[in-house]
Amino acid sequence: MVSIGEYNFGVYNGGIYNQGFDPNTFSFLPNFTYPLAVNMLTLVEEKEDGTEKRISKMPWGIRLFEAEFLAQTGAQKLALENFYESKKGSDVTFTYNDPVEDINYTVRFEDPRLTFKKRADTLWDVTVKLREVQ
Repeated sequence: MVSIGEYNFGVYNGGIYNQGFDPNTFSFLPNFTYPLAVNMLTLVEEKEDGTEKRISKMPWGIRLFEAEFLAQTGAQKLALENFYESKKGSDVTFTYNDPVEDINYTVRFEDPRLTFKKRADTLWDVTVKLREVQ
């Protein structure tokens, strides 16, 4: 498992534990999470006369998530960096348990970069975007 903010995988409310680490699960619990959108992946063909032809690429939507992790300690920052690197950025998929819906999704990192903002001497903020993979 892996989590942030209130980690499930290595840090929980500042305390460290190593129970049930699963390198294929992102179980960091963010301070805030926002389901960004549901993308229906529709192909739209415009004709010269102004009419459109629409074809759905799939009958279900792809979910996009944004998770915000505030005031992360150096250990929490390192844990997230290690997880990100183990997934080769946006290359390898993993399981994400959405804390709002309590549903597991297969996702990948949306952004090929992981950027931390320094909040104080030893605290960091980061926002992670995840994209559902079918």
